[in-house]
Amino acid sequence: MRRFPSLLVYGLIVVMAGCGGSAAKGPATAAAPRPAPVAKGERFPDTQYIVAEGFSSISYSEAETVARNEVSARVQSELSSVVTSIAGSTTAGGQTSDYQRLLSQTTSKTSFAHAEMIQTDPASRRLSNGVYQVRAVLSRSEASAAISHDYDLAAIDFRAAATELQRPSTDLTAWTATLRRAEAGFSKMSAAAFSWRAITRREHESFAADLALYEQAEQQRAAKLSAVKLGLVVADGAGDKGRLAASLGSALARLGLTATPGDCAPGSYVLRLTPNLTWEQGPFGPVCRLSMPGELVACDGNRSVVRVAIDSKEFLGTHSRGKDQALAALIERVDEARLVPVLKRELAGCLPVAER
Repeated sequence: MRRFPSLLVYGLIVVMAGCGGSAAKGPATAAAPRPAPVAKGERFPDTQYIVAEGFSSISYSEAETVARNEVSARVQSELSSVVTSIAGSTTAGGQTSDYQRLLSQTTSKTSFAHAEMIQTDPASRRLSNGVYQVRAVLSRSEASAAISHDYDLAAIDFRAAATELQRPSTDLTAWTATLRRAEAGFSKMSAAAFSWRAITRREHESFAADLALYEQAEQQRAAKLSAVKLGLVVADGAGDKGRLAASLGSALARLGLTATPGDCAPGSYVLRLTPNLTWEQGPFGPVCRLSMPGELVACDGNRSVVRVAIDSKEFLGTHSRGKDQALAALIERVDEARLVPVLKRELAGCLPVAER
């Protein structure tokens, strides 16, 4: 079984409590000098617990909130140096792999799902010089057991979908739906693995094998997508049609699809789009907006796969000198960078696209 690199797993963990990438801020604390921390003794060794003290000039309740938040901050503090060092990690040749990309996306959504397990120690309560003091503790073993349960539940869905992907299939749309299930399951499962790693300081015993299974699915995805032949037809009606078609082709290439101008051919798909322009008068001149409804068609059987709406609030142009200049400004704004997320949104449910 291949062991997942410790550094990568460490590096892809984010804030383990709350959302947004930083520890939650507690209520205002006392301005008076803080008492010395209550001695932990042998009750809460660092190898078994994450421990923090909370102080307040208001109440024990507020001190407890501060202490709980501090436990979350301690977890982040342990990891921050590793996160920083791995942030720019790439594979050989400077190319980020597809599974690293998905792990990075998972990281941005990862949070500690069991903050309710952070407890306060009644024996640590102390009032000195008007300052309330309480200790909060998180048992590493109890938290890891809960997280391991989360992992096992997510792994059931992921493994079932990943296994199904290995069966022969000629229905690309159905296969893609199964792939998306596998990706969603892997995202949940790996988030649990990251949390487990942070709490226990060890790799989850099943993650290396599950990662290998995901990488296998990713290789299948790339092979399936490379076999897709796609025609692109853009109807008249939006000024410089050639430049618009070129931008669409570049954006599709970013998603792993090679699109060639032209309609249906045996064994291929065709994306047919009809540009629609709408005009309004803006404060500085005419404003032109573009939408491109259309459909993806499987040429064998002339079967409609999905209707699409290639539109965005960013697809607009305006100019004080008149409509021709406003239309030219619009076409310039409908570029690869703005088209990629829209095309991905519309096609990801039926084709195994992945942004490069």
